[in-house]
Amino acid sequence: MPMPGSRLGADALSPCVEADDEEAGATDPGAATFSLGGKDRPYILLYVLTIALPFTGIGAYYFGNEQAGEIHASPLKLLLWLVIVAHVLGVLVHQFYWKTHVLRRMTVASRPCV
Repeated sequence: MPMPGSRLGADALSPCVEADDEEAGATDPGAATFSLGGKDRPYILLYVLTIALPFTGIGAYYFGNEQAGEIHASPLKLLLWLVIVAHVLGVLVHQFYWKTHVLRRMTVASRPCV
């Protein structure tokens, strides 16, 4: 008979993470889940680029709009690369300087232990 809390079979091989309020980033249940301030600002730029790049590319390719092509090829592309580099550097700072294990939480699928 297995001991309480032990896992058998296929579940024994899957990752199981004990939820820790501080580690998991738990928030106040009454708090707003979406805000446009502070830590969400870099993602706003990423969302704007995700929308703007395809539209300027479509404008240049299908409609022959040279101005849209210039915007698509130069400033938007450069800005997207800068955002990507900033995100990678941010992950490295979190992982190696602040030691918050953000990279592990982003790359390893986890589920709460039952």
